[in-house]
Amino acid sequence: MKTLFRSMVFTLAVLVTATQVAAGQSSASIQATAVVQQALSVTARRDLAFGTVTAGGQYSVGSAQPEAGQWSLAGDGNLGVSLTFTLPSQLSGVGVLVPINSWSALFSPMSTPAGNSFTPISGQAYQGFLSGGQLWTFIGATISPPVGASGSYSASIVLTVAYL
Repeated sequence: MKTLFRSMVFTLAVLVTATQVAAGQSSASIQATAVVQQALSVTARRDLAFGTVTAGGQYSVGSAQPEAGQWSLAGDGNLGVSLTFTLPSQLSGVGVLVPINSWSALFSPMSTPAGNSFTPISGQAYQGFLSGGQLWTFIGATISPPVGASGSYSASIVLTVAYL
């Protein structure tokens, strides 16, 4: 009987302890959520084209001229974007280097160059706005081919964009 009594006391103690642990527990859940934006894309539309020039002169293409370089951006509508240019300081080709400077640029909600103009600086971020999911960017500059320069010259102009 003592053994039975001890077994009953032990069983009772285990049940009381288990009930206290269960009563001291609680749980709640949350949701993992996300709003996924359309991927932002940049498309090179036109090179900055100075055409055929003569060594020893200075030649400019403005950002609103037909020869201006052009990119189109597409993404989620009506959002801000950061635009950063990597601008070369010279064109390379056959022979001597050709300096390129006096940069000009503009943003436009249309594919025609009419909008906010600015002077881009390589590595500096600028803020634009995707009006209806679109933004067009135009760029111009000045070259000064030195005497002795001859042949074809080029350099990459890079536009990097990100959502704000």
